[in-house]
Amino acid sequence: MERENRQVLPVKEIIRLCMNRNVSFFAYRLPGERSVTIGIQTSKHQYPVDLTDEKQLPGFVFTPFAKTETCTGRFIRADILLSDLSAEHFSLTKLEEMIPLFLPESSSVIGRDTAEPKESYLQTIGRLVSRIQATDLRKVVYARQIESSACNKELYYGVFKVLLERFPDAFVSLVHLSGEETWMGASPELLLSNIPGKGFKTIALAGTKPVEKKTWGKKEIEEQEMVRLYVERILADQQITAIQSERYTRTAGNVSHLCTSFSSETALPFSRLSEVVSALHPTPAVCGLPKEEALQLILESEPFDRRYYAGYLGPVSSEGVRLFVNLRCFRLDAAKTVVYVGGGITQDSDPVEEWNETCLKAQRLLDIITNRSK
Repeated sequence: MERENRQVLPVKEIIRLCMNRNVSFFAYRLPGERSVTIGIQTSKHQYPVDLTDEKQLPGFVFTPFAKTETCTGRFIRADILLSDLSAEHFSLTKLEEMIPLFLPESSSVIGRDTAEPKESYLQTIGRLVSRIQATDLRKVVYARQIESSACNKELYYGVFKVLLERFPDAFVSLVHLSGEETWMGASPELLLSNIPGKGFKTIALAGTKPVEKKTWGKKEIEEQEMVRLYVERILADQQITAIQSERYTRTAGNVSHLCTSFSSETALPFSRLSEVVSALHPTPAVCGLPKEEALQLILESEPFDRRYYAGYLGPVSSEGVRLFVNLRCFRLDAAKTVVYVGGGITQDSDPVEEWNETCLKAQRLLDIITNRSK
């Protein structure tokens, strides 16, 4: 009965207010939990990401796949932090008085922004497979973007709400950068969790199959094994002793992934987090192996800039850090909605199967966006 009587935040009204005032803010729900946390930055200052500062105010890290001149990563400072714990004393009227109004600016420079046609995609995958077979490359994660109709910002909460309902075990997020762009997603992949008193954890996640398919194929098992060995080596290089789980399957909407967890009862000091995160990111699950060669090939081959897709994001405070890979995500603006999906290309990849896998990954998000954008 306590849960039924407990007050909860009016998330819809808060998101609408933040969007109308054009302030930078974040809203998220951790995997397996029910409550949404919202953080609002009341200034237009662009704070850099700094995981070494244990005393920084609570906030949210939002980092791109690869830094560019127009996309360097942001720390959204939570000048106002709201959760169900504060709902009892919450006042929307007071919040309206605390949040400034920032006038709309010209949109940020997105850079290359091209949705690749199927025939071009199939040809590119064929070339990548040939290159992998002829060189030391073992895997390249090639992504594509799928465009959908624009979503009125008044409907953003509706989309966010459905993500919360459809993906109970994902990290569901909504991030708005003032004067720039808005992103939503439901990530199945933890990059790093580091909570004093609770310990350290990371996950090696890779391989995708439809939920209804019972068995894993050779390609998917080998793909996940590459990521597992990579994470194992990084942790060893960083002198982090972690217990490794057996391989297991995790369901994320209409698809499943293979996972291996690495955990330690001892949390890392904040002074080490930047180094460890830099070593892990980007993992072979979103980039490839060897990392540098795969990264360069991605930047040369993909006809768009990934920006925050396949970067990492999550809440940061003196009480701990939880970072997730920005997957199953989409970017919203006044002109269109862009869904980002990718697949791991190996020597055994079939271009048509890879295309179908990206369609499968995108379908549930596209259904949500289409139904809630009307």
